[in-house]
Order: sequence, then structure tokens, then C-alpha cells
Amino acid sequence: MTNSIDVLRPLAEALDKEPIEVQIIGGVNSAALVHPDTVIDADSKTVIAPSLLHLPTQRNDAAKTRRDLDILVKSSNPDVIERVERIVDETVGTALERSVFGIVPEKVLRRQLRHRFGFTALKTFLSDRYVHPDDIDTPDGVDSPDRMIRSLFPFGVPIDSESLESWTLTVGDMHVPIPNPAMSIINYTTRSISGVRPKDKKKLKK
Repeated sequence: MTNSIDVLRPLAEALDKEPIEVQIIGGVNSAALVHPDTVIDADSKTVIAPSLLHLPTQRNDAAKTRRDLDILVKSSNPDVIERVERIVDETVGTALERSVFGIVPEKVLRRQLRHRFGFTALKTFLSDRYVHPDDIDTPDGVDSPDRMIRSLFPFGVPIDSESLESWTLTVGDMHVPIPNPAMSIINYTTRSISGVRPKDKKKLKK
């Protein structure tokens, strides 16, 4: 089976040439964190996984579904997000199930807050990152973590700048930006209004 690491290598090289901040969430990142030989170096903010780390691009289920590749673009600019989507399309192709998403525009959160029982709010069962609604008139700060909210509707809290800080995952000669390892745990525990998903419980224990 194809190794997800090999699929990600050209993507990592392409992103390294772009002035765009992204984070690889889940998938390879999780596989590295649960590996017993992985080293977490807090001083250099680096997660060093074994060079032979292997994660098949297909899950071991009856349908042989493709693994997910979730990429957070640390921007609310649709042009920037689209640029990352093009890069992913060119480098990853259909080898993984891709999801590229950015910081949600504040107008979506404002709409939810105005219509708490409307369709937009009631369908929001997953947590997300929003530009802070108080910063609608400060476009220079829309991509600053200090002006964002993490919301699992109807609850929301300001985002601490450290929570969006990027670390580096190193697997051999491949280097990709990932969230702080602690945030990987938080992302799993706060991703859904129903709580931790059954398929994620085993990973969290490890």
C-alpha cells in the first residue's frame, strides 16, 4: 500500500515555497504522535517521528476508504485558501481524501449569534475558528489569533495565540507544519457537539 508520507512529501516541498501559513491536522500527524519512538522536542517545537513511519493511504476497512488529509489555512482570505487547494490538487491528487479550510469569516458567526435557532446555527455541530465579531472594522487583524474565536455553537471562547502556533513534524527529510501536540488532543475532544467520536477514543488514549 502507498505510504501517506510519500504522498505528502511533494506537498510539503510546494508549501515550503509559499508565504502561506498552514497546518496539517490529523492523519499523519496523529500517527506520528502515537508512535512509541516519536520524540517531542518542546524547545524547538518539533515532533520527530521515525524515518520509517508508515501510514497506508487506505484505511483497513471493508470499503478500503482513503484516509483524510485535513489542512487548516491560517487565513480567512478566500484567494489564499483557493491557492492552497490548487497546490493540494496538484501534489496530492486523489491519493487522499482532502479537506482544505480556513478561518471562517466573522459574518457567519454574526449570523449564528443573531439567529440562534435558525438553520445556519442548528447545522453547526462541529467546532470551528472564526474571526472575532468585534473586529469587523479591523481588516489588518483578521488573521491574528488574538482576534479570533473558537466556537462550538452556541459556545465560544477567544483563541489564545499559542493555540494556533505551528510546530514542525519531521519524518526523515520531510518537514510539515502541524499544530502544537496538545492542540491535537483538544481538536479531537472539541470537534463535535456530541463529544469525542468513538473512532477517536483509541487515539486519544495513546
